[in-house]
Amino acid sequence: MMDKAELVSRLRDLSAGEVRADEPLSAHTSFHIGGPADALVLPGREEDIAAVLRFAAETATPLTVLGNGSNVLVWDKGIRGIVLVLGNVLKYHRQEGSRMVFSSGLSLAAASRLAGEAGLTGMEFAVGIPGSIGGALFMNAGAYDGEMKDVVTAARLLDYDGTVRTVGKEELDLGYRHSVLQERHAIVLDITTELKPGNPAAIQAKMNDFSQRRQSK
Repeated sequence: MMDKAELVSRLRDLSAGEVRADEPLSAHTSFHIGGPADALVLPGREEDIAAVLRFAAETATPLTVLGNGSNVLVWDKGIRGIVLVLGNVLKYHRQEGSRMVFSSGLSLAAASRLAGEAGLTGMEFAVGIPGSIGGALFMNAGAYDGEMKDVVTAARLLDYDGTVRTVGKEELDLGYRHSVLQERHAIVLDITTELKPGNPAAIQAKMNDFSQRRQSK
């Protein structure tokens, strides 16, 4: 692996977002612990993410991908190579009738609230689960009466060679705390969910109930 100074310099030459040398990972995890990353990259666009992935593959540089950093433990010695932080760039959503598209950087709580505000039911189970949409798809997160496989119909993925692909629910192979993403190298860009029209007051009441039950544990 190239030395740290050369790594940081070459990453900055890519113009693929902000590059920080020896960045404390405690600033990027929910537990606020963790030593420095050799080179931390904060991309501004999807194209930046693809550029960093290709660079890491071409130079055989270790790459760690971090979403919102929820429930992630990083040891005090930090992480060697590149740490690619996605939470800030992949935060968007859109509604298409009863379907909602959520970017991978959105928190599950935010996605649940957005669906409820749109009068759509199906995402209430996610309101109290820590973490992001991308992480939730990776492990097919769930709680109470629902899980991601109940609502996800497709996902847009960025392979480590820079190729963007849309895959359907069957290919995602969602099972108990499992998805195909645990066996293949790909970054979740966004997911498409199929929800149902519901009563906004009833949806909010259900989310309040789930939140209170989680907090009381």
